[in-house]
Amino acid sequence: GRDLTWLADLWLRHPNRRKVRSIAMRPDRPWPIYEENGAQHVNTYKPKIFPPGGDATVGLQFLENLLPIPAERRYFMQWLAHKIQHPEVRGVGIIMVAHQTFGTGRGSLIQLLRLMLPDNTVRNIDFDMLSGRNYQSQYNDWRVDSLIVAVDEAQETAQNVSRWQTRNNAYERLKEVVDPSTTDITVIRKGAQNGPGKTYASVVVMTNHMDSVVLPVNDRRFAIFENGAAQTDDYWTAFHAWKSDPANVGAFVREVLKTDIIGFKPYAPPPMTAAKADMVDAGSSELDRLFAEVMT
Repeated sequence: GRDLTWLADLWLRHPNRRKVRSIAMRPDRPWPIYEENGAQHVNTYKPKIFPPGGDATVGLQFLENLLPIPAERRYFMQWLAHKIQHPEVRGVGIIMVAHQTFGTGRGSLIQLLRLMLPDNTVRNIDFDMLSGRNYQSQYNDWRVDSLIVAVDEAQETAQNVSRWQTRNNAYERLKEVVDPSTTDITVIRKGAQNGPGKTYASVVVMTNHMDSVVLPVNDRRFAIFENGAAQTDDYWTAFHAWKSDPANVGAFVREVLKTDIIGFKPYAPPPMTAAKADMVDAGSSELDRLFAEVMT
């Protein structure tokens, strides 16, 4: 007297069951289902909704301490506001430099970005992975699963080439990954079939060394910003308590979105800041320096 019904079978035979071809993060498409090339697909990108209220004051002060130069702070806020409004646009890469200084808050910025953007769309990777210098670099699924890819510290690793050549090789790889005009890539996942995909990942790199990346004078892919001074333990205690409230994070997002982005061009070369000029100079090879002396 007992009838056994397999719910999975009923689901498979249900006339209203949706058939989807793939699952992907597509901030340029509707959520949760979008149509493309005559098929339906599941969109893992879901816009984040914040509770009302909150206070953005601590977050704004945090940005002012982290980026004390007004012009650099304004550009970053335009970059961030544009990314929130147009997550499908990659924009130029950001490198923040706190030369031989620790405790300025770059790691806290990444934590804050993770709270500001949809879940699991801000990802940390190491510099060797980004610059293609270890065996895991062949797997690039992080480029299609993230809106922002963050590197905690850009640093060189020992190789059988000169120090300058190591950093120059890193730049050649970085400019391919960061180039905002690139969206269609071949996705290589570990233990899975390779295939085409789209990348929307913007890159943010933190470093304590001015010469960690060799930048040519005519670089158009990176904005280089100088970080401020280290802060006290009490400051960080108050900051982390502030960001633990989603209402505060939401208030901060709303303040960022008030930034005027009229005229901001995410694909245009970023400004030549003093920090970028210093990084270009610090990355010069001995031959470059000798040639400059001779020409002088």
